[in-house]
Amino acid sequence: MSVRFQPLRLMPGRAGVVLLMAAAAYGQPVLYVDDDASGPVHDGSSWCQAYVYLQDALAAAVSSGGTVNEIRIAQGVYKPDQGADQTAGDREASFELIDGVALRGGYAGCGAVDPDERNLEDYETMLSGDLLGDDEMIPGGGPWAEDNASRVVVAVGVGETTVIDGLTITASASYGAGMWCEDADPTLVDCTFHLNLGGPAGGMYNLNSNPTLTDCTFNWNQAFEGGGMTNIYSSPTLIGCAFRENWASSYGGGMRNFDESSPILVNCTFIGNEAGGTTAYGGGMCNEYSYSNRASLVNCQFINNRATSTGGAIYNHDSAGDGGATLSNCLLVANSTQVGSIGGGIYSLYSTLTLTNSIVWGNRSGEVTDEFAQIYSGGGSADVSYSLIQGLDTFSTEPGNIDDDPRFVDPGQWDDPGTPDDPWDDVWIVGDYRLRPGSPCIDAGDNQAVPADVLDLDGDGDTTEPLPLDGGGQPRFLDDPWTPDTGQVDPSFPDLGVVDLGMYEYQGTCTSDADCADSEVCTAEDLCVDGVCTYLPAAAGTPCGDSTDDDCTNPDTCDGAGACGPNHEPAGTACGDPTDDECTDPDTCDGAGGCVGNHAPDETLCPNEYFCDGVELCFAGLCEPGDPPCYGPGQVCDEDHDECVCEGDDCGVLFVDDSATGPTHDGLSWCTAFVDLQKALRAADDYGPLVTEIHVAEGVYDPAWCAGLPSCRSY
Repeated sequence: MSVRFQPLRLMPGRAGVVLLMAAAAYGQPVLYVDDDASGPVHDGSSWCQAYVYLQDALAAAVSSGGTVNEIRIAQGVYKPDQGADQTAGDREASFELIDGVALRGGYAGCGAVDPDERNLEDYETMLSGDLLGDDEMIPGGGPWAEDNASRVVVAVGVGETTVIDGLTITASASYGAGMWCEDADPTLVDCTFHLNLGGPAGGMYNLNSNPTLTDCTFNWNQAFEGGGMTNIYSSPTLIGCAFRENWASSYGGGMRNFDESSPILVNCTFIGNEAGGTTAYGGGMCNEYSYSNRASLVNCQFINNRATSTGGAIYNHDSAGDGGATLSNCLLVANSTQVGSIGGGIYSLYSTLTLTNSIVWGNRSGEVTDEFAQIYSGGGSADVSYSLIQGLDTFSTEPGNIDDDPRFVDPGQWDDPGTPDDPWDDVWIVGDYRLRPGSPCIDAGDNQAVPADVLDLDGDGDTTEPLPLDGGGQPRFLDDPWTPDTGQVDPSFPDLGVVDLGMYEYQGTCTSDADCADSEVCTAEDLCVDGVCTYLPAAAGTPCGDSTDDDCTNPDTCDGAGACGPNHEPAGTACGDPTDDECTDPDTCDGAGGCVGNHAPDETLCPNEYFCDGVELCFAGLCEPGDPPCYGPGQVCDEDHDECVCEGDDCGVLFVDDSATGPTHDGLSWCTAFVDLQKALRAADDYGPLVTEIHVAEGVYDPAWCAGLPSCRSY
């Protein structure tokens, strides 16, 4: 265990306070911290006699010899450079956790009707690295970050009884992270990591550590890698955690797992995270260099995560064998990459990927949405089964895989800010990813792929049963009597219904029409009939979806069966530029709503019959002028006779003058003369019979200068 010991010192005017602090630390298991405590004594014994600085409470807990096991912290902002024996503005100051001591925040504190009232939203407790209080609370950092604490919270050598509960950790900067764990296994509950800036991680950095996090949130953290969290030789367990709008410039906008790390994530959400550098990978998660440990994800969702290069949601690299990632009952929707045409959802290279009971839908690479844009695996192994995958192709031979509209309650949509040619700036409006009646995902999974409830999430003491709850805390394995079972049961648990695909199990019952309400335009009425949601289709031709109306597409309309479909013009329909010449035919529709040009191949001849214009060639559908046919000293083009002629006294003459003013030196006049005779001789060789004389001004010319070098031809 490594902690910073704060020795008690007798100081003028503070002796009584210091002695009381020692007495309180040794006499009670709980200490109190409140920056608004009225005092006059601040010994941590009650809310109004609380320490005003958290550092002083930590020092007292260390001095207690194990008596203190909990520190309760009232609402307020607490900084690591404040307290006895602290130096104001010390960027290396941090709150160092003590083995076996819990820090709990969110209390009303001194002055409240009930100071023990606890509400994490109303009484936020912040541990902040903003030492000078000058931060601008916006993502992206700024020059103010240069004076922030490098690491707000540090955990070294502590165990699972070391708890952080209900705290917001914010405003770290430089090479550190919001929380730095090394050889530590702390427990975190209801914590928020917000606006931390770091190098190896933004929110939390774990090295040789196995922390457990429950209901924690990581948002707007930024780093070179692992915007939300970085794990190195670590195996954290995360339950019900959310990663939102974190950013990394290279790897893992939400989370990076590196060097034999094997995190376990259950019921976790990754929304709007980005790996956004010039070349960046794994918008939601990045898994690298693990050959005997893998990331395990159950009931997790990845929505609208982005990567500049590959792996919009998840990037696996160089993690073969028992490494890589396993996903069960997960949801990957609307993730994207800016460039290329593969791996908008998952990109797995030289790695092992196992995916079952999952939905991979609406992900895109650039503007491509086929199977490779959903999942790409190369150079490793991919076991993909009992999953719904848009554009299903190479995985179509694997058992249980389908390609069909998943029929979400609300599928969400892209919002174009007015730049249709730039899909990268589109904004995703998050939908509701529960299943509607008639979804092909209902009763379509593989029960044998559902992992055991080793964390006992339902609290029944049975850790061998298949995980009985979905990502929303609702029962799994509910059989829908209206849907044929297309999945398979587990012979060890034959009485369970067939699991659904995705994060959420279709619950199948309703008590009112409100339970069935959705945002689908093409279902005119959403009714609860005899406990079952029933959807009546809107009339065929009802406007829906994309309202674009141009040469190649008409506004989308309902098909009369409850679905919204496009109305594209047939391929070959005239559109756009009607130009018809040697270099281009009129533009035509491609049948998918796009208007495409029909250009002749580049360098196709498009002569205009004028000799002096040179040889014209097509480039990108345009006829470009050719190179002038007449060159050399005194050469001009005779338009009347379509020939090159030599005119003037300087016809066929090159000039050399080592004092020529330039700025160019092409040898065609005295002021633009070559300054070296060797260059003039080589130019004459290139011009051939077009040069008959070389006029040389007074001066000294070295015959050896640049002789034989290719650069001599750079005149």
